[in-house]
Amino acid sequence: MNFFDKFFLKLFLYTSPLLQKLEIDIDQLKAILVAKLTMDNRRPAAFQQMRQSKEKKEINSATLKTMFVSLIMGLFFLMGFAIGDDMTTKLTIFFSMFIFMLAATLITDFTSVLIDTRDNLIILPKPVSDATFVTSRLMHIAIHINKLLLPLALPALIALIVLYGPVTIVPFILMTFFATLLSIFLVNAVYLLILQLVKPSKFQSVISYFQIIFAVFIYGGYQLVPRMMERAGIEHLRMSEIHHIGFLPPFWFADACNSLSTFTFNQGNIINLFMSLGLPIMSIYVVVKYFAPAFNRNLSMISSTSEETKVKPASTQSAANFKMNWLEKLA
Repeated sequence: MNFFDKFFLKLFLYTSPLLQKLEIDIDQLKAILVAKLTMDNRRPAAFQQMRQSKEKKEINSATLKTMFVSLIMGLFFLMGFAIGDDMTTKLTIFFSMFIFMLAATLITDFTSVLIDTRDNLIILPKPVSDATFVTSRLMHIAIHINKLLLPLALPALIALIVLYGPVTIVPFILMTFFATLLSIFLVNAVYLLILQLVKPSKFQSVISYFQIIFAVFIYGGYQLVPRMMERAGIEHLRMSEIHHIGFLPPFWFADACNSLSTFTFNQGNIINLFMSLGLPIMSIYVVVKYFAPAFNRNLSMISSTSEETKVKPASTQSAANFKMNWLEKLA
């Protein structure tokens, strides 16, 4: 494991006294997390998968590469601070990019972990309690999200401190946390939407298409967005003056961060603060109450269909070979 894995593992294990009261075996929990984090370092990230399939090289630092790419994205977000002349406008642009990028990165990079059912075959037959098993899975997801979250938000935090002072640190961290909760809700919503539209056996194929679209969008954004900013007169844009901007969640987080930093509250600020705190909490409740059970049922369907597709009848294989031979002759 690298330094960041050890740091987050030690940080999360500080809750060991509380976990022991919940009848969770700390030694087993630590062993499972160490194994999972080690496997993460050997699993190619989304942007490495195409190149890895060609080079066939061993990977042992995938986490550091993923964090480096997230840091580059966080630096790219700083272009939002060149738009407008007030904190609310700058942070609205930032949180818009932050929520989209975090949700898209989780979908493309962490899907292989979420739908990996090997834990059910390796850990559950062992003398590991259900509480320890579930806690290890939740902590693994939380550590992974934090490793993406830190490099994405750090450049913006430093820019806020330089522009508006240290008073913005706590409000920004708080709003970033609730924006992350909203991103987790969006990820679960996308998973369930895909599973409703396609068969469970096609789920991984759809995610692969999403990865391709995501890569094209990112590379296109690097080329188009800076040129659009040069052509448009947006130096003095104020988001609060745009009609119906109050219906967009990024504006809630930006306005709440501005209000908490400057200690100015009016009726609109209070509404935005309430929405920025209330909606993520409500969305996580929906995820735990409704989305998680539905996703677990679909996850079992994915695992069962994947096992079925591994063993194909001889007739199906011969038909496939005949079709391929005919296509090769036609080519």
